[in-house]
Amino acid sequence: MRIYHMNTGTVGMWTGALEAPAGIIGTLAGGIIADRLGARDVRWYLWTPAISVGALILFILMFLNVGGRFVFGFYFLGMVAASSYMGPFVALTQRLMPVRMRALSASIQFLILNLLGPGAGMSAVGVLNDAYAPRYGEMAIRHSMTTTLLGSVAGIALTLYAASRLPADLRQA
Repeated sequence: MRIYHMNTGTVGMWTGALEAPAGIIGTLAGGIIADRLGARDVRWYLWTPAISVGALILFILMFLNVGGRFVFGFYFLGMVAASSYMGPFVALTQRLMPVRMRALSASIQFLILNLLGPGAGMSAVGVLNDAYAPRYGEMAIRHSMTTTLLGSVAGIALTLYAASRLPADLRQA
């Protein structure tokens, strides 16, 4: 709203209209692609989310910096990419865990995802925005949101590491 000088009604209308279809498309596409590629090599269940998070970073950077009439297009693509990791991660968690621990592992997985994403993520943006405001003014929010993308880079690195260990972990499961 600050960067593009939009009111809450406009932002709410566009994000509300775009997030639901983007979430549906991303979740289904991520699962379908991971299942198809995972049939050849199980590591695709982690490589696919790593690639989608890389795309997320690109689309969110474009969303934050391009502006104009394309801003919501990049937002939509970012939300598709953001939701496409969920299916493969949940499926893989269920595959790795013993049957008696699957409900608990799913609960812990969703608890952590919600604490880190909507919980800590938004707080981090706020803290960074306050820290960046003296230097960047109203553009501090752009820099704050860009900085939090470093967490996604760390997530990609950890996911690729997990992919390297996945075949051995599945043999042990």
